[in-house]
Amino acid sequence: MKIQKMFFALVFICCFLFSGISFAQSDESSVVLRPVGVGLHAEQYKIGEVIGADYSVVAYTSTVLVPINCSQHFRIEPEFGMLWMHNKEEEESNLGVSIGVGMFGMFQREKINLYAGGRFMFSKAEMGGFYYYNGDQLDVKTTIIRVGPAFGFEYFLCKNFSVGGEAGFRYVFSKMKVAIPVYDDVESTTHMINFDSGLFVRVYF
Repeated sequence: MKIQKMFFALVFICCFLFSGISFAQSDESSVVLRPVGVGLHAEQYKIGEVIGADYSVVAYTSTVLVPINCSQHFRIEPEFGMLWMHNKEEEESNLGVSIGVGMFGMFQREKINLYAGGRFMFSKAEMGGFYYYNGDQLDVKTTIIRVGPAFGFEYFLCKNFSVGGEAGFRYVFSKMKVAIPVYDDVESTTHMINFDSGLFVRVYF
């Protein structure tokens, strides 16, 4: 119950900032946003914190953003992600895909674009080698939904290229399904709120 109250409070704050930023006036000297771009999320590199320096682990992760600027003050940003990991020595593997979207109000000050809004992400993953039952490897399938407010900025080094950062809170719902031989599948669910942040690089056309 406390988690739900905290989440709705964050959503209210997000909506308030979203409406304020959407109607904010930009400076005449501010950067003019191009309509479409492609971006990369810093999660490309967070995988290193998980696998360390183990040479036996092969990992690849990618999260691609597609910012669509409907105007100088409103953006829709679809997001696509993939994670693949294989540990040769431990026979562990993890394959996951994600799809999401963000909606933001924006305003500009010179070379800086400030935005606030929310993000939604849906992810599915399959893991093998992490769990065993009577010596048998168990297949684990996970579904994760993340939604919550986000606030960020981007600094334009030129009219087509920007770097920036973002922070926000996410309400996270996860459902894990474990297939156990002979027995029925075991399912468990988790609800939580966590803090998320990252760095972005975007190229506009």
